[in-house]
Amino acid sequence: MRTLVLVLLVALSWFAVATLSQQTNYVIFMDAGSTGTRVYLYTYLSTNNAPVVSQGINAVTQQSLNSRVQPGLATLYNNVSAIAAYLQPLINFANQNIPASQQAS
Repeated sequence: MRTLVLVLLVALSWFAVATLSQQTNYVIFMDAGSTGTRVYLYTYLSTNNAPVVSQGINAVTQQSLNSRVQPGLATLYNNVSAIAAYLQPLINFANQNIPASQQAS
């Protein structure tokens, strides 16, 4: 069980980068915890120095860009085929908050 959860955590701790401009990029991070799975959107500026990372903020509501589904991913260890449907609300959230022109095709 722990190995399955660890493998899923590694698989789900992915990020996707989409270019907003020549310097601003998005990063999507999924955190599969024991009580729920969360998605966080971050932005960073590409520079010649170390990137400057900040949590994404909705321009209209000024709220941080994150969302959560419950219960934890570990509850699906006997139903692996349900993982895609479980994660879909988080994927939809990311799609709604990153401009389509900035998403990978």
